[in-house]
Amino acid sequence: MKAPGMSVFLFALAVGLSLRALADERPGLKQYTPHFGCYDPGGKTVQTAAKIKGTRKYSEYEEQEIYRDVRCDTDGYTLKVPNGTYHVELKFSEIEHAALRRRVFGIKVQGQQIKQRLDIFAAVGKNTAYEVRSPDVIVTNGLLKIEFVRIVGSPCIAAMSIGGDIAGAKDAAQRVFYQHINCGGGSFSGYYADFGFGGEPNQAVQRTGASRSAQETNRTSSAAGSRR
Repeated sequence: MKAPGMSVFLFALAVGLSLRALADERPGLKQYTPHFGCYDPGGKTVQTAAKIKGTRKYSEYEEQEIYRDVRCDTDGYTLKVPNGTYHVELKFSEIEHAALRRRVFGIKVQGQQIKQRLDIFAAVGKNTAYEVRSPDVIVTNGLLKIEFVRIVGSPCIAAMSIGGDIAGAKDAAQRVFYQHINCGGGSFSGYYADFGFGGEPNQAVQRTGASRSAQETNRTSSAAGSRR
């Protein structure tokens, strides 16, 4: 027969483990697959109907779409991923400002400084695609952190691609990891919808200048005050 003190201890231990599990699955998680998700990045989303310059020729229509909507005023993204080694391709476009030093921010991936000062307009001008690729980073706690350091104005991002190798995978097919998010917009041609948008990738999405004009007003995400 178990002593009363032992029963109390086991009950407290079970409650503690349950609370820890709930804490690990924090509220505000958009789960794309069992092994990939995105926590609420906060901020607001902005769209344009303008033509985006500098997109890749082999997929110009797709590239136009992902660069036309951006998430602004965010301090970054926290992604749920399997432990492993990853690189991140961050895609940007300045669709609001047409002057230097209106938006300047730094970029860190998993704590590593990737860009100390990024002024998208200074780099490529307005309505023009711009990409930054990180070196390989290691994830050991299931979370991949992309941080924006505010310098002038508010950071923004149009899309991201995450690629790498999952640690402990049994074969090459299980090891390869490659996912995409259309930041500030819905799902489109292989890109998952951003937090606060519905839909899955590879859906046929019709977007016209008229429909975008109706969306020109900035939309605030469901938890705009949440920052990670």
